[in-house]
Amino acid sequence: MKPGAKLETTATAALLTLVACGFVYFCHWLSWPVVDDAGISFVYGRTLFEGSGFRATPNSQVVEAFSSPLWTMLLGLSVPLHAAPEAFAWWSGVLLGAGALFVLGLWGPASEGRPLRLEDAVAPLLTAAFPTFSAWVSSGMETGLFAFTGALAGALALRGMRLEKGAGAGWALGALVLARPEAPLYVGATAAVWGLWSAFAWRIPWRAAGRVLLGLAVVAGGWAALRWWLFADVVPNTYWAKRLWDFNPTGYVESFRAANSWTFGAAALGGLISLLLGSTRARAFLALGFATAAVLFALEAKGDWMGEWRFLAPAAPFLGAAVAAGLSSARGRMGKPWPTRAIAALAGVMLLLATGAAFDQAFARRAAVKGNPQFAFSAVQSRSRGVGETLKGLGQRRPLIGFPDLGGLADALRDAEILDVGGLGDKAIALHTGNLTAMDDYLESEGPPVLVDCHGPSGYLSGLKRLMAWMEPAGGSTYKLKGLTADEDPRCPDGKAAVLAAPPEALLEALATDITASEPQRAIRRWRCAFAYQPDERLPRAAELRRLADVAMDRSHVEEALGALEPALRYASLATLLSAQDAHLRRRTESLRARFLPNPKKP
Repeated sequence: MKPGAKLETTATAALLTLVACGFVYFCHWLSWPVVDDAGISFVYGRTLFEGSGFRATPNSQVVEAFSSPLWTMLLGLSVPLHAAPEAFAWWSGVLLGAGALFVLGLWGPASEGRPLRLEDAVAPLLTAAFPTFSAWVSSGMETGLFAFTGALAGALALRGMRLEKGAGAGWALGALVLARPEAPLYVGATAAVWGLWSAFAWRIPWRAAGRVLLGLAVVAGGWAALRWWLFADVVPNTYWAKRLWDFNPTGYVESFRAANSWTFGAAALGGLISLLLGSTRARAFLALGFATAAVLFALEAKGDWMGEWRFLAPAAPFLGAAVAAGLSSARGRMGKPWPTRAIAALAGVMLLLATGAAFDQAFARRAAVKGNPQFAFSAVQSRSRGVGETLKGLGQRRPLIGFPDLGGLADALRDAEILDVGGLGDKAIALHTGNLTAMDDYLESEGPPVLVDCHGPSGYLSGLKRLMAWMEPAGGSTYKLKGLTADEDPRCPDGKAAVLAAPPEALLEALATDITASEPQRAIRRWRCAFAYQPDERLPRAAELRRLADVAMDRSHVEEALGALEPALRYASLATLLSAQDAHLRRRTESLRARFLPNPKKP
């Protein structure tokens, strides 16, 4: 390496380090709170590491309410490490985001097989200045992880194209799939660019492609199988919960583009220069493909209720990567004859000016982003502690409650069984979104909850007639079960004292008698009463309850065969509750509910 090139490489490495450190400081300056959606990942990770599986609390449903399994498991490490969850989430996201910037700077060397050069620092610099990206990376969400795995997958894919190797890219793409649900779009962009690059090179790298597919299949296929086994579904619960949401997706994307018009313009110019001048086409197209994937997902998800374009923040690094690719193309043409050199110089100057304008526009937005923090995990946590005090006064050991804002709620009320009426952490609510009759039936027949909250995403509860017939106002948007006191619970057959006086063997016998007497609803109420108040040693063992659940499910099959859908549904509900919310039984229960109470609006 020539002395001048070595100096440039050293200076670029130092600059990348400074950019990463400056990015950490910028995230600290923004001081965005860890948002409640990040709390969802934490509480699921916490319950997992505490030994109760993927649940919001140990007594809640087994359901995939989180967006990123990899991030959920990473945040769960705060339990064995005895780390404060918010600080752990903040630092994990920010450090991974900083790592993503550094890896992004390696796209040029990975693609072209050369040392670092100064233009390689442009993408990290532009991304670090992007306040939307910094805000979401420091929000406790998985944005930093997704950016890091995306940057790493891109670097390894570009290296694999050049050297016809693909094992590393396959494993990195697999990790990307575990980082966010839109990752298949990024995998598709990688496959398209690699395929076009191979076609133009007139060779098919079968061995490299096989290695990519092997790594991807092991990770993504393994998670798909585990997902079905754990959750009885092939998509996360958020897919069902959000499928009817609509936040004007075209307006969502257009407002993001307008707020960052110079960044989009510089990225488009970088891609055009790479296309016309050559040598970095694969890098530019992969960068623009990744950015396009973020836009397509935002459109498919129909926008988002949160501010500052959460779904589009991951596009920022790859817009910057397209700019850097254009600068590399212009520089690569500078040694050519003077007409080509003049064109390259003009293209480079134009791109630098556009990049400078993008920096200026990004920095101008910093104060607005800083002054607009999103819904904080700590605020929900604080409010939920007050709910916990109310429940404690009612003698509830394992209260059944219907509330939204799952993150802070599940962290504050660890013993509760939470019906997430926002839908993210509740399979029944999610599957019956838009079918209020079925949702009403679920909440009333399998409960009812002792407290429900009717604000924001749970405002629809006030219109559920069967449920609200059991409830009375308790202040603000909260409703309490009528007749519920420290001494009595209207759900308890023959009174609370009678149910609680029964030893475990007597409770099992009473539940079996209810099943034999064709009283599954009475059995559900009996179980709700016992489960809410009895200490662990006064409840039947899990294996005994599971055997009784099998009996109830057998009765459900018999009733279904006879065409009696309502009894079949009630027995299935009982079986699901007695089995500690087995996800496969829950799936069958909600299938019966959908048949018994079909959505009148569904064609």
